[in-house]
Amino acid sequence: MADPNLLDDDDVVIRPRPRWPLALFLLALAGGLGFAGWRLMTAVDPLKVLVAIDLDGQWYDGSRAAARLADGLNERLSGLGFGVVPAGDPEVVAVLADAGGDHVAAARRLKAAFVITGRFEKTVIEHPIDGGYAEVRVTGQLEVQRVDDDGPQRATVHGWAGAPNADDAVERLSGRLLQERVAAVTLPLLVLHPSIQTLLTGDAEAVGRLNEARQFVAARGQQIRVFGKAYDALKSRRMAAEKGPTPPTYHRPMAAADGLLGTSARGALIKTADIEPFVTARGRELRFIEAHEGLMWLPADGGAPVPLWTGYNIYGYPALSADGQTIALVEDLLGWAKTVTLVPANGGEPKRLRIDPKHRFSNLKPSPAGKRVAFYERTCRRCPSDLNIIDAESGEPVRQIPHEDGQFGGYAWLGADALLVLHTAAATPAPDADGTDGTDGTDGTDGTDGAAGDAADPEPAADGRVLPGTGLTVWRVPVDGSAPTALYAAGPGISLDWPTTTPDGQRAVFTARGPDGPGIAVLTLADGQLKVWPAAGRTHHVQVNPESSHVVFSMGGGTRSEIATLALATGEVVVHTRNAVRDRYPRFSHDGRRIWFESLDDDPNFPKRRAVAQPASIPFSP
Repeated sequence: MADPNLLDDDDVVIRPRPRWPLALFLLALAGGLGFAGWRLMTAVDPLKVLVAIDLDGQWYDGSRAAARLADGLNERLSGLGFGVVPAGDPEVVAVLADAGGDHVAAARRLKAAFVITGRFEKTVIEHPIDGGYAEVRVTGQLEVQRVDDDGPQRATVHGWAGAPNADDAVERLSGRLLQERVAAVTLPLLVLHPSIQTLLTGDAEAVGRLNEARQFVAARGQQIRVFGKAYDALKSRRMAAEKGPTPPTYHRPMAAADGLLGTSARGALIKTADIEPFVTARGRELRFIEAHEGLMWLPADGGAPVPLWTGYNIYGYPALSADGQTIALVEDLLGWAKTVTLVPANGGEPKRLRIDPKHRFSNLKPSPAGKRVAFYERTCRRCPSDLNIIDAESGEPVRQIPHEDGQFGGYAWLGADALLVLHTAAATPAPDADGTDGTDGTDGTDGTDGAAGDAADPEPAADGRVLPGTGLTVWRVPVDGSAPTALYAAGPGISLDWPTTTPDGQRAVFTARGPDGPGIAVLTLADGQLKVWPAAGRTHHVQVNPESSHVVFSMGGGTRSEIATLALATGEVVVHTRNAVRDRYPRFSHDGRRIWFESLDDDPNFPKRRAVAQPASIPFSP
């Protein structure tokens, strides 16, 4: 009988072990290795950057300007510890060409985690100058993006250049200045990106590589904070130091460098020269980017500024016509030429009446209704100036008054058809036998106000000079070419400057210096009588209120000047500002109820390179 504890072989059933767990394990292992390999093959270098900015085309399409810009930006990126995709590498060019403009896809293929791209839109203005001249302005909308982000961070950059032709101007534009501008706005966006900041807190290798970038970020933050605080402190000092009857209202930021040009029913017209601070990637120095110069209205009702025009290198101070409709200015086209340009005060299309690479224009003044423009013209930096009048529509000459070896000392419009002109002859002849100076038979004073008395001989001199005076003479010069009339001849030691006329057309007003000191001179046009009202300091920049009852002027010199008014009826002087800065170029508002002026000071951030100037105003009640 068989043992029941023993099993027969036929009773044993051996079930095979299932193989699917092993297969699944092997499949998972293969998948993991494949994924790791794919990740390894497709992973981007978190510190590598592709620069592809369109400047007259892309560098990989042959644009030399874009290549120069990319090389400059790559150099700065490398200096901060970033890796860069080299511009010009044939393999890189092939990848970018295949990407069809998809720079994010191209960056992934090139293992770059970031792409800096964008496009500069170009405007070219050709000028009819011998040898050719083209000015090029560009505006770039730039983007900084990590390849796995949903969207880019954006910044705007402006630039401009000039050269004999547009291609040379674009290549010149792509140099150091535009490279600095692009770096100033893109590098902070890159270094401050969250992914870079994460690396700087946990990746030892990245921390080592980006040591320069970390220092750049720290220096930039500190410098920008100091930049803003310096202007806040300047405003506080200004307000604390003001001891005048009414503290001024400042109408623009303390960092502004504005010029006050005039007033009308629209408000105050100013020229702007704004800046944007940045810190250099190499030396970590605080510098500034200059924006285009511009013209804008500060509305009389206190509303937002209204831009009118942008350009660069406005030469001197533009002028506003008496009717408030026309602005005349001189543009310096980057040293290649000067222009006589008219800008409609309502924001219409500007008109360049003259463009000249040799002659220099200055002190433009449109006639009261803007029909003509007067200006000084000279052929070299130190050459004497002639006084020209041209038609505001055609630019054709209306009249030219030669300097005649003498010197002009200012002018103002007497209505639409004549100028009031200060002119000093080259030399004063010796006294006649009767002891007079050969002009009006006086010694230059009338015993009361230190001013010369009678008008000079209005007849042309025998030598054919247009302005035959023998010293400082005030002339009425018709624009129709007829003979000028001498309104007044100043005696020895009398100096007149800054001529202007009263709105009622009856008097001319000047700043004056003479034996009795400084003052304000008032000339009655009907009889040529001059009265000098004394002032406590040297006088500058006169203008008359709409009622022709008061004159506003600046008084002082050097680093300090104040705003004052004089009552034409009594000679009473009232000082309206008392501070430690230069308040200058005062003007009455259109309704005469406020006095506008510039407040000029050293820039606290760039004291040797720049001054700040803010349009300010105070109330005025006669």
